[in-house]
Amino acid sequence: MLVVGLGARPGASAEEAEALAAEALREAARALGRPGGVGAGAAGGPLAAFAGQVALVATLARRAGEPAAIAVAARLGAGLRGWPAERLARVEVPHPAGRTRAAVGTRAVAEAAALLAAGPGARLLVPKRTLPLPGRTAMVTCAVACTAGAGRGPG
Repeated sequence: MLVVGLGARPGASAEEAEALAAEALREAARALGRPGGVGAGAAGGPLAAFAGQVALVATLARRAGEPAAIAVAARLGAGLRGWPAERLARVEVPHPAGRTRAAVGTRAVAEAAALLAAGPGARLLVPKRTLPLPGRTAMVTCAVACTAGAGRGPG
């Protein structure tokens, strides 16, 4: 099972979140040896190639109602789960950020939410990333995790 972790500033656009999630899912597909999900520009937007492949989009509880998170979950046909900052703060992540901790009370959102939602033994397939946006700061971060045992062995 794949889980997309999404961090977003208030007002982040659905378009930025969808493009970033599609990029991260293409990388996850390659990591799992599943090149079938790497096509871009399919009808239905950048996430169409991954519909049905992601079980959950996970984020900070107070961002779960933001258009960016709602759009990504809807395009993927996935559930949407928000976690309190206190729960996310207890998850060990490879790329903690002090600025994130100061802003929302946890040092990671995308990586921590993906790992927490994927459950015990989950592994991070795609660490936190942003889209390079010339002339402006990225508003969204994304990470992809899989459940324990997912992607190992034939399949």
